[in-house]
Amino acid sequence: MCGMSSGAAILAGLKEAGKVENEGKTIVIILPDCGERYLSTDLYKTIEEGTKQQVLDSLLL
Repeated sequence: MCGMSSGAAILAGLKEAGKVENEGKTIVIILPDCGERYLSTDLYKTIEEGTKQQVLDSLLL
């Protein structure tokens, strides 16, 4: 699970990787947040309460 800024970082990395001048190069993307704080917002309103805890518990495995 990752947060919105991680998604933005992935998109930026994919755009850089697609540039001709980066062909054959390694692109490293750092995911800046894990998203657990968003579970209590309306972003995950459709997810049932029990499922939220299951997601958090699975992150600790």
